[in-house]
Amino acid sequence: MGHHNRHFAGDQYANAGVWGPPTSTANFCEEDYAVTLYIAEFVNTLTNLAYIYFAVRYPGPRSPPAGSKKGTPAPKPSWTHPDLFSIALWVLGILSFTFHATLKHSTQYGDELAMLVLGGALLQGSWGPRSRLAGIVSWSTVAAASALYLKTGAILHQVYAFIGMIFIVGLRTFYLILGDRQGKKARLPYSSSVYLKRYAWSLFTLGFAYFIWHVDLERCGVLREYRAAIGLPWAWLLELHGWWHVLTALGASLYIRLLRDLDP
Repeated sequence: MGHHNRHFAGDQYANAGVWGPPTSTANFCEEDYAVTLYIAEFVNTLTNLAYIYFAVRYPGPRSPPAGSKKGTPAPKPSWTHPDLFSIALWVLGILSFTFHATLKHSTQYGDELAMLVLGGALLQGSWGPRSRLAGIVSWSTVAAASALYLKTGAILHQVYAFIGMIFIVGLRTFYLILGDRQGKKARLPYSSSVYLKRYAWSLFTLGFAYFIWHVDLERCGVLREYRAAIGLPWAWLLELHGWWHVLTALGASLYIRLLRDLDP
């Protein structure tokens, strides 16, 4: 059975929550309403704050004030001036928080469409956030993929669209690091090896997050037994979908900061 068909439902308090019985097609290994009747998946909900933290903590590129002399230190980023990356990361955190808190089919759409928005932001940003052509192609892709998913309700349409965008972003980033460095790239402050290490570290973080996401789905029964044996609050450390949120937020932040520094 594919991961898109995994569904862990029928928990003891699933029908007692204030949001009503879960109606989402995705229901993860964390037991529904086990902590509070106001939040369907307690850990999976709160760990979405990691996306919001990184969106606010690193809201945009640092640039010296206009008219300043060469070598003038750039000011610290301000959350009042976010860029496209931060906005997309913030939107994902909010909508994923809402989905896991309610487990409704409507909020699930918001979570999954927010992933496409983040993919579009990365796609446009990898060609330069001010590129009109990149913006048209990126957001046309997001709009088309979103419309297809909403029309069919088939999660694989969303999955394939998101993976496709991320794959293109990865190739583009690789080119930005190792491609022609005679012009603009020659002025980058570090060598290609430094950027490659940062590139590899962000990919490793995201890859490890994907691995534990699989473990959470494939070994849910075992994880639930261990959680019951350990008891709260330490059992929360075995809520692996929550760690998926934290690690993907970290990995996305590392990748975004790399793209900002490469300055496409």
